[in-house]
Amino acid sequence: MSLNVCIFEDKKFSNFFPLSLSRPVFDLRIGMSFLRARLQADIGEAEFDVICRDYLEETVKLGIGDVPVNARPKDETLFINGRLLCYEDELAKLLERVPENHIAVKGGYVAAARLPKKAAADFAAYIQKRISEESIDKLCEAIKPGSAAGDESKKKNGRKKDPVLSTKVDEGTYEDAHLVGQDNVEEKLPIALTKLIEAHGVEKVDASDARLLSFPWQLIDANAKVIEDDFKKLPFRGESEESVVFPGVQIIEDENVLIGEYIDNMQQLTVHP
Repeated sequence: MSLNVCIFEDKKFSNFFPLSLSRPVFDLRIGMSFLRARLQADIGEAEFDVICRDYLEETVKLGIGDVPVNARPKDETLFINGRLLCYEDELAKLLERVPENHIAVKGGYVAAARLPKKAAADFAAYIQKRISEESIDKLCEAIKPGSAAGDESKKKNGRKKDPVLSTKVDEGTYEDAHLVGQDNVEEKLPIALTKLIEAHGVEKVDASDARLLSFPWQLIDANAKVIEDDFKKLPFRGESEESVVFPGVQIIEDENVLIGEYIDNMQQLTVHP
């Protein structure tokens, strides 16, 4: 039986505005492809689906082919956070630590989870609720200057002014109370997710070493290294049959060179050209 894999967005999508206004975070470009395409390529043969914001569903369906969007899991499912960035065999090593009915957590966020049918359906519903239109409306209201929701959010976090980003890690609160743009706290798992874990007897795995992107500038910072990693994973090197190398050209270290037209097979997995 083929492995069922679901790549999902979480509530951190707002940190990637405006890039993520018109596409899911997992379809943001990095390296030679997209975050989702890299994850799918590393996993290999599997049945894939995705969970994204409701208003992006039809747009995603137009370019994603036969991959189900926001569908209810029908069997045991491996969930992977679309913000997860892995190099070399990091994804395989992470998934080795996530057997059936386990969930890998970094702070207040899920990096990966392997859940049986009922728990998978409940987890998918939980994710969809977190990124529902109602949640987005509340989020937009909260970030408006002088809004009552924004003032209440500041009050909950004991601050009178907007956050100043720093490298200091403070004790955090639940994800529900986190502020847009703030990433200097160790957040706890949301109460709803904690209850879901307890109800299904899911075992938690510490994934503090997982690389979950939180801001758009991290896509730029990591881009060069991701390109190198993508190139290492290419199945071939040297000259393609249709390429033309002019007389006098010398190729040095051809194992690190690709000459000719290259059509990335991962492009078939992406939404946006």
